[in-house]
Amino acid sequence: MAKILSFDTHSESCSVCLLNTDPNSPRYALRSALASRSHAQHILPMVDEVLVEANLTLRDLDGIAFGRGPGSFTGLRIAAGVAQGLAYGSDLPVFPVSNLQALAYMTFSAQPKQEYCLSLIDARMDEVYWAVFQNTQQDFGEVSALVPHRLVDEQVGSPESVSVSDSLLSSCMAVGTGLVHESRISNIARFNVLADVEHTMDSAQAVAELALLDFLASKGVKAAEAAPVYIRDNVTWKKLPGR
Repeated sequence: MAKILSFDTHSESCSVCLLNTDPNSPRYALRSALASRSHAQHILPMVDEVLVEANLTLRDLDGIAFGRGPGSFTGLRIAAGVAQGLAYGSDLPVFPVSNLQALAYMTFSAQPKQEYCLSLIDARMDEVYWAVFQNTQQDFGEVSALVPHRLVDEQVGSPESVSVSDSLLSSCMAVGTGLVHESRISNIARFNVLADVEHTMDSAQAVAELALLDFLASKGVKAAEAAPVYIRDNVTWKKLPGR
């Protein structure tokens, strides 16, 4: 059994999830709200609320997970900072989760027969973050779980720079906020498009489920090593002072 606290602030939404695999408890305690430019005011109260709902404390947890990006620079800084602070104070491992992979997880959970996913996040500045994932299952002991396998590295560029192999187009679903630029994405008419995938599973739930798999594989990092991933090279991140 495992208990993972996760949160995601890569977009205008702020969401927090407590995942508990104890079969005698609800699997999720969840909070989500639109929080444009106010993630910092929402996230800690939401953390308190899901802990109270689950009747747990931070020291009862097995790890802290966060959406590590790509996405809003400010949102990612807040998520990484909160993850560092909570994990350091409670001596917990941290599980940074790709937001593009989380988007693919949401897609394959909603559409389990879909073979491939083009995850797109609006990067502003007339660009998109994107990557391509394959729907795969991976064994974790006696458990087999969905693990979106990345086929194309995460990258950022103009909508015209998005490129998917012709052999994948007929069985690939395009999803995410980057679809705001869909008219400029090559061959978009040949994709299946699921623009509302975000409504099938909350992003913090997807982050928690992927973090759970990292927990089972002992892939957590120390608090001081938890950092956002911006993809753009002109942004830096400072870890906890003195660590």
